Amino acid sequence: MAPRNRTSELLFLGGLALFAGITLVGSFGMPFTSGLTFGPGFLPLIMSVAVLAIGALIALRRTGPAQTADAPADTAQGSAASTDDTATPSATGDIRTVIICVTLIAVTIVAASYGLLLLALGVCIALITAFLLKRGWIVALVSTAITIAAVYAIFDLWLQIPIS
Repeated sequence: MAPRNRTSELLFLGGLALFAGITLVGSFGMPFTSGLTFGPGFLPLIMSVAVLAIGALIALRRTGPAQTADAPADTAQGSAASTDDTATPSATGDIRTVIICVTLIAVTIVAASYGLLLLALGVCIALITAFLLKRGWIVALVSTAITIAAVYAIFDLWLQIPIS
């Protein structure tokens, strides 16, 4: 029997693939370029193809054989780890993580309406990286700085779309 998380992940990927497929088909009716710049069909086409490709890679990886534990089962530590239920994440922890992420995204959206999009996005990325992904503050701050610089360079400098 497949674990519940594998089934739910495949269902989520199926829904995401359906959404990306509809977006892809809809993007065919829009021009890809508009003179010397990107047209309205550029982003939906590129993003839907990327979502479909990444989703297919994840689905192929998830439908493969189940992974076994790294520790051998015949050792005392291995047998204790195989019967211990604390290794699996709890539903309460998962719900807390989702609530935190949704709250951070909502705060980022509200901050965008006040012209503070890059600041709010940076705080959101740093907190998710440091606390939810548990990568540490150095990795969180470096990845946040790189992401914010890339967002600024792409939208403000290259596409000339004002961010604030």
